[in-house]
Amino acid sequence: MPQLVGTTHFRCQPGRPVLCLLHAFPVNSDMWEPQLAFFEGGPVSVLAPDYPGFGQSSPFEAPPEMEDYARRLVAILNDLNLKQVTLAGLSMGGYVALAFLRLFPDRVNGLVLANTRATADSVATRQRRRQMIEEIRKSGSVEKLAAAHLELFFTERTRARHPDRVRAVQRMMMSASSQGVIHALQAMAGRADATEVLKQCRVPVLVITGQNDPLIPVDEARAMAELPQQARLAVLADSAHLSNLECPERFNEELQTFLNEIW
Repeated sequence: MPQLVGTTHFRCQPGRPVLCLLHAFPVNSDMWEPQLAFFEGGPVSVLAPDYPGFGQSSPFEAPPEMEDYARRLVAILNDLNLKQVTLAGLSMGGYVALAFLRLFPDRVNGLVLANTRATADSVATRQRRRQMIEEIRKSGSVEKLAAAHLELFFTERTRARHPDRVRAVQRMMMSASSQGVIHALQAMAGRADATEVLKQCRVPVLVITGQNDPLIPVDEARAMAELPQQARLAVLADSAHLSNLECPERFNEELQTFLNEIW
């Protein structure tokens, strides 16, 4: 059911307990369609917001920090009178989830980190983000950024066998506002290292990654899964960066197993 808190759009399937899905950059909550369909009609309530400037949400008025995305999420939870949620973030969604855990640890009862990392950007990555920002400002378009990300998001096999998924993700990226994309790039480049936050995490953690993810190598995901007290790693074969779309059945199985363990 689409809803708004302020200028932030989100979808929420009624029920308890609550699983909050935080989308990747530069797409929107539509990326979670396989998960929304999987949990529809069941006891689990799925909350899927669009970040400011993505999907149907209006951009921030001023450049945000990663914590501002977390604060926008807690405003939604407060409006819905939700005391605790299980957070599942993919890529940038993982950064938002870790920022939320840093600020509001008592509001989290479980954490899923998919195709993401706890460390801050390297110098080289920050430089690439700055270059992307300049390109968008000069061209007024996110077209080049979208094309570059498609090559990283899916394996060659998926691009050949499931062109519909590729086209859907391309449409999501092209619908993002330039301001929202620039804000997200700035927030990601400036985010703090969350390694200690993850080390101190006291709730169960599931780390998911793709065997062929060019952005988050399996070894890095494995090292991240060793940080919390309660964590396990799931590696999805034949998957690159958007593992929830490339291997939706396996991704959903891992989510369901994790939820069964913590609820």
